[in-house]
Amino acid sequence: MFLKLAEQQYADLSILPQVDEALARWKIAPAYEYWLTRMRSTDRPWPAQRSAMIALGIAGVKAAADDLRRKVEDNARPDHERIIAAQALARIDTTGLVLVSQTLAGRGTIINRLLASELLQHHTQADALTFLQKLAMDDEPAVAQLAVDRLLALAPANIPHDLASRLLQRDDAALRLTAVKALLAQATSQSIALASPSLKDVNYTVRRTAREGLGRLGLEGGLHEPVVSGVRGVLHQSDWQGLEQAAYLVGALDDEASSDRVVELLRHARPEVRLAACVALRRLQMTDTLPIALKRLEELHEHYKNTGMETYGDLGEFSTQFATGAECTQLYQLLGRMKYAPAQPIMRRVVPKGSFEVQSRAAAIWALGFLHEGQADGQLAGQLSGRLSDVMSLEPEDTNVRMMSAVTLGRMKAQSALSVLNRFMQEEISSREIGGSCRWAIMQITGEELPPLPPSIERNLDWFLAPIE
Repeated sequence: MFLKLAEQQYADLSILPQVDEALARWKIAPAYEYWLTRMRSTDRPWPAQRSAMIALGIAGVKAAADDLRRKVEDNARPDHERIIAAQALARIDTTGLVLVSQTLAGRGTIINRLLASELLQHHTQADALTFLQKLAMDDEPAVAQLAVDRLLALAPANIPHDLASRLLQRDDAALRLTAVKALLAQATSQSIALASPSLKDVNYTVRRTAREGLGRLGLEGGLHEPVVSGVRGVLHQSDWQGLEQAAYLVGALDDEASSDRVVELLRHARPEVRLAACVALRRLQMTDTLPIALKRLEELHEHYKNTGMETYGDLGEFSTQFATGAECTQLYQLLGRMKYAPAQPIMRRVVPKGSFEVQSRAAAIWALGFLHEGQADGQLAGQLSGRLSDVMSLEPEDTNVRMMSAVTLGRMKAQSALSVLNRFMQEEISSREIGGSCRWAIMQITGEELPPLPPSIERNLDWFLAPIE
């Protein structure tokens, strides 16, 4: 009765699907006959019939199977009706639809092949899996995707290597992505060898998924050698997409043997590859690369003077300053963490405001803290105190530069900066970036633990809950 009232009261039927689904999940048996009647009716609006079929499928009402099967097999019915019927029937009959699926696929049309895949979405028997593997190679991506999704959901091994290899050659990125996921989940030396070339896939999601999965297997899955081997294969090819992903993995997997190739990529034409190479060097932290990193840093500083735009094919115009700054940021971190003293002059050169790209300046100031760790430099401390205090000028200092200035003052234990640090700890006590950095720096300099901060109070007068009094 409630369903009838709901259907009559809401002319747009906006609430009916929610009501039907809830009752179906609760398996309210008195509703079954109502849904069957509504599904069989020829004068009910399509949304009402659709909702009934979905509910019958969710509830697993076997009495609806024959009606749904007739709808699925009827070529004269609208495609959308047949698809909903197939999805509902697949939920109800999870063992006996292989022959129906094969018959539909044999009709040849895309809609019938799509229905064939839909019908097997809840089957687990061997004959169903075999036919799904056949459907996975369908020329229509929508048909193939339904099949491979079901195969992967049951077990990655259901997508054997020969099938995965063929899927990786498809034009459809979603199919290639599913193949990569299956190969990574299988986690064998052979599957890694098949998945590694996907690091150079033209689709970013596919190649990123390959990189992240290979990285996990190399670090945690006990498959370091096969992963490194696959990465090296891509690293010595020419596709910029693969070079970028492989360079990131060289750093993540600590593959020092590939450092020479990474150094070559520091001057690649694509900014993505150059940045990945810088990240890899930062992670490898190899002493013999430090002079090379410094030389490249000096080249980038010279290049930064060109403030125009460059064109990188599909990227269009790309800011040289942005690209240069991102690369310098990584190299500054490397030289700082390795405490490479010859890099100090170029780092100090970018402390003044406006001297270089702001994120690079923040990284250089952070790196200076390691070069002067525990040994305060009066001149540098004065400069950094000035950067921290630059809040009232027409163009105030960048927040990250101020934060790293405070951190470096603390790391080099600059006693002369305590008053400035105390001031901004108090003035920006609620700021994790500035107040928190100043607080940390003070504790580093004094060696004393400061008391915990009091909880902050935030007032929201428009919140939906408010006290009566």
